[in-house]
Amino acid sequence: MHSAAGWPDLTLCRGARLLFLELKTQKGKLSFAQREWLDDLETVAMSNPGVEAHCFRPSDMPTIRELLV
Repeated sequence: MHSAAGWPDLTLCRGARLLFLELKTQKGKLSFAQREWLDDLETVAMSNPGVEAHCFRPSDMPTIRELLV
């Protein structure tokens, strides 16, 4: 079974936090479907504390570590 086209690579839940994470190489580009999903999930996140949607690249590792602590 597969997720819908463009669905983020990781969906993580811990306590009251729900994270949707798309992981890209440093120069990787979001597909149209990935951009649509992230836009929709970011809209949901605006009105739901604890819900976050991000696209991360290797250079974002310090931010990723902070986010996952």
